[in-house]
Amino acid sequence: MAAAKSGKNVPPVRSVRQRHFDNPFSDYNGQPLPDASEYIEQALSLMQDIYSYYTVFPNRPRRDLYIGGAGVAYGCVRLSDRLPRQSADKELVLDLAVRIIDALLQELNSIPLKAPGVIGGDFGVYVAAAIVYAKAGRTEDAENALKEFVGSTSGVERMTSQGSSADEFMTGKCGYLAAFMELWKTFPAHPSLLEVPVPAIINSVIESGKQYSHARGFHSKCPLMYFHLGADYIGAAHGLSSVLQILLCFPHVLKAHPENLKEIKASIDYLATCQKCNGNFGAVFNTIDQEENELVQWCHGAPGVIMLFAKAYLVWKDCKYDDVCRLCADVIWKKGLLKKGPGLCHGISGTAYAFLLMYRLTNDSVYLYRATCFADIMFQQNVRELSRLPDNPYS
Repeated sequence: MAAAKSGKNVPPVRSVRQRHFDNPFSDYNGQPLPDASEYIEQALSLMQDIYSYYTVFPNRPRRDLYIGGAGVAYGCVRLSDRLPRQSADKELVLDLAVRIIDALLQELNSIPLKAPGVIGGDFGVYVAAAIVYAKAGRTEDAENALKEFVGSTSGVERMTSQGSSADEFMTGKCGYLAAFMELWKTFPAHPSLLEVPVPAIINSVIESGKQYSHARGFHSKCPLMYFHLGADYIGAAHGLSSVLQILLCFPHVLKAHPENLKEIKASIDYLATCQKCNGNFGAVFNTIDQEENELVQWCHGAPGVIMLFAKAYLVWKDCKYDDVCRLCADVIWKKGLLKKGPGLCHGISGTAYAFLLMYRLTNDSVYLYRATCFADIMFQQNVRELSRLPDNPYS
């Protein structure tokens, strides 16, 4: 993938650790911040590269939102939202999104058995399709895709998965809840979305967490716990933090069962005690990671867990959650220039996103500055040369 050009005097990375580069930037001292339009131009440069790639290789082995075509189409839509109406760039970006979705749906509709899940499964294609078609003015196609997704949620509260509590974000129940929220932004109060059994799914997730916590003997400390692939994960991809974050997004459901909200809060408070002195969180409960080898990325570690505590702060206005967020942000600034590439899940853009979150939460320019530093450095030549090539660089 071609690098986006920033034209800025970015300090080169020198010290290379096992998982990250040492941060070469000085912290914020009040200097002027870049204009957002600079980053739109870089994003368009990358999108041109992706457009060319999908023109040559229109069929991809993965369909999902995580590393498949649906994720690319969704990214196109979000970029188009930042572009002027009736601009050539906007048309190009939406055209790519529509072409990808058309091909994915043709393939998906011919498959009798679809992979369960939204983020890492097949049903995320319908989520992306509904949004893409709505943006492109293809109303009937958007309605059909929306109905397909809604149909996939029937019985989700009873879903099971071997080696997993089936509640996590990537392929479990919480992915369906996250998709519901995203679709609600485009189709607010749509009659089809009102058919999604949101209360039943939420109650199922909570009951599952209670049962597993009791089985593990944790209920007195952490009333809700979950497992995936045999591990008690903490992080955002498969762990407790994203489950609790998603649950907090449905206050109208939780209000009907105050005891559930109490147990969610108790679980968040227990998780706060698991924060390490340097601000990070381990990948799995009750494991000790060597500091040199610890994971500081969205899927495992502070960059994902910070999102839960930001949400908790917004709900309860308790400064202890803000303190957790600030510690997370500091370790991300120190160890977030990852060697795994520029991606969201375990790359630099995923760690940088935590700074954008903190800027929205605090309005403190230091966090916007940190985000721009990470954005400026990830496509620098020596960073690219020393980084691992991602498995799916066009996802």
